Amino acid sequence: MDTSIIIASLGRAKILGEAIARLDKQTKKPLQLIVVVHDKSDLPDVLPQEAMVLFSEKGTTIQRNRGIDACSPDSDFWLFIDDDTFLHPTYLERMERIFEANPHVAGLSGNLIRNGDVSINEADRLLLDYQDEGSGQALERGALYGCNFGVRASMASNIRFDERLVLYGWLEDADFSMNLGRHGGICYSPELICVHLMFQSGGRSNHVRFGFSQIMNPYYLCRKNKDVFPFAEVLKAHWLKSVPANCAGAIVGPSRKSRVQRLWGNLIAFRFLVAGRIVPEHACEL
Repeated sequence: MDTSIIIASLGRAKILGEAIARLDKQTKKPLQLIVVVHDKSDLPDVLPQEAMVLFSEKGTTIQRNRGIDACSPDSDFWLFIDDDTFLHPTYLERMERIFEANPHVAGLSGNLIRNGDVSINEADRLLLDYQDEGSGQALERGALYGCNFGVRASMASNIRFDERLVLYGWLEDADFSMNLGRHGGICYSPELICVHLMFQSGGRSNHVRFGFSQIMNPYYLCRKNKDVFPFAEVLKAHWLKSVPANCAGAIVGPSRKSRVQRLWGNLIAFRFLVAGRIVPEHACEL
């Protein structure tokens, strides 16, 4: 069994280099390491000789699709990780074993033992200290989590990320999961250990754009597939969380400026929806 690892990155060369360096510790080596960036300034100073570097238009969905297109036909699985996600050294070996033991599984996310608010040194310590015997569990889950998920290539061969979900690609993982779920199980394994640093730069730095996507993207996905992504989900899991959080953050707290900007993006998106315009790609114009 072999895996191609795909990392899409933009403007975060330092943390990208840190994540790639830690892949060298994997107990099972990938068949391919594919790094997709916009230009050379996005790359770290040091890259493994075997890394395949691709240049692409900006956007998580576009860049990940370029990575998929470059995957070897000999690859059994594709593993997508964010450029600020550190994997436990056994992650890849265990992922392949779980896929092999569970042929019905199409997609598999790992266990984030920390999601944000963690330094590079602390992330390394958490991974070093974590001990788990592993039982090969694949537990059913509604959607894959974008910072770390593997897919079975034979079940995902005709699936691509929706490039209308531009820039940071908010909810691109949910959309991909909906499509992949038609072919097999969408699962989670507690023994695939990783840490997501949520490095504060890059894709979400324009908060007006991000606020726009918080409202527009879930409604767009609802219109694409109401059976899997019903309007009640849009309200409960997205609109009624994002808008109140941005309102509260705009009044008090250390991130007032960014929350005001996100709230403005929310309002722009609602104005578009009231006018009947379902255009997630408009985030690029803000």
